Amino acid sequence: MTLADNDADEVFIIAVSEGSEAERGGLAVNDVVLEVGGKAVGTIAETRARLSGPVSDDVLVKVRRGERTAVLRLSREAVRR
Repeated sequence: MTLADNDADEVFIIAVSEGSEAERGGLAVNDVVLEVGGKAVGTIAETRARLSGPVSDDVLVKVRRGERTAVLRLSREAVRR
């Protein structure tokens, strides 16, 4: 997935790779990432650091999608660049 931020110190998703764990876990373009692993995030670097971890370990990601929030369980995968 590709992240961006805005003037409101929010991190949001601008792209989700087809077939990725992010896609399988339910993340979508324009989701605002609120928490990763139960910890609030406010920067792209902080979000990436919290998403990093052992491959195949699960991590909970809380997102805001429109007016609703959701907590999604994702399996970590190797970073593709």
